[in-house]
Amino acid sequence: MKRDQMSLDPSGIELLEQLKPFLKEKKREDHWPGTRLFGHYADIYYFHCCAEATKILLSYSSGLYSWVQPKVPDDLCFLRNGEPWLMNTAHEGNSYLDTDVEEEVMRLDQSGLLFHDLPRRG
Repeated sequence: MKRDQMSLDPSGIELLEQLKPFLKEKKREDHWPGTRLFGHYADIYYFHCCAEATKILLSYSSGLYSWVQPKVPDDLCFLRNGEPWLMNTAHEGNSYLDTDVEEEVMRLDQSGLLFHDLPRRG
């Protein structure tokens, strides 16, 4: 998502441009999974998740918590069946993955997209 109260760096604009072929919908909202704005709005972008889009995301990211505006849009999240599956509030270092399927976690870990900077338990 792209907040109104700050601009997006050229790298963030370039990222959104590269993701255009995968754009499903863009909404103007004051909330998204994990965040609610008060008195401000943001453009929330919904993209098809596929290998090509993942490759683009990986080229702009050093980890889940690097999704902070102005460099790139804030708070990369994933939905499944319209419900939050992975919520991310990057600037606060807060994430939540809604799954009990270990294979999903392993697949995300292997993708390199998400878990570079998450603390590990266990």
